[in-house]
Amino acid sequence: MPSATTPPACHQCRVRQTAAWIASCVCHEVPHRQFVFTIPTILRGIFRKRRDLHHLLFKTATDTLLEALRAYLNLPDGRLAAVATGHPF
Repeated sequence: MPSATTPPACHQCRVRQTAAWIASCVCHEVPHRQFVFTIPTILRGIFRKRRDLHHLLFKTATDTLLEALRAYLNLPDGRLAAVATGHPF
């Protein structure tokens, strides 16, 4: 694990810059929540080999979350904004 004085790798710099941009330019001053969806182990190989299916995976996850939140909050016309990312490890 890098020490506190070790500069982050290029990828980590991009991750931090993107997170800062999302926080300052995309997100509104409203409550936010983080949800984590996982793929069952048996299906992970399919999504690893068929990266073209990732958009369907994200759409299904956000559609499911929207439906659940609308029902839970009793807001049939409620809207959802989401930032989705995959962690292929």
